[in-house]
Amino acid sequence: MRTSEKTHVKGLKGAGNTTLTEAEIDILQRVLAGRSNREIASERASSRRTVANQIATMFKKLGVRSRRELAARARAEAGDGQRGGALTSRERKVLLLVSEGCADKAIASDLGCSTSAVGALLTRARRKLDSLKQKAAPDQSA
Repeated sequence: MRTSEKTHVKGLKGAGNTTLTEAEIDILQRVLAGRSNREIASERASSRRTVANQIATMFKKLGVRSRRELAARARAEAGDGQRGGALTSRERKVLLLVSEGCADKAIASDLGCSTSAVGALLTRARRKLDSLKQKAAPDQSA
């Protein structure tokens, strides 16, 4: 995994002050980069079931119920500042490909991720851009 895709999650603690294992941290970083279980398993040379089990263990440790909650919790605790911050290189690339008229499936193929990951990247990018618009707009209540 490229360093630019990593989010610092080493200090992330679960319920009862449980820390994540190195394998869980590696998988979490790949989840945050938008990888599917199949992609993570392939990159780590393990089975999809092993990856799914490790993600389920992280859900229990961190008290979350979905990948979205897992990512939000990791980013919030790591001080990543993703919400409302600058666009990542993957988000910029997705926006560029969408502006060129590419379909989600083609974008997913180009980025080497799932179509649901493309959707998540688009959603995040739109939220960040909306946040920037709100900050830039003058206060209209005055």
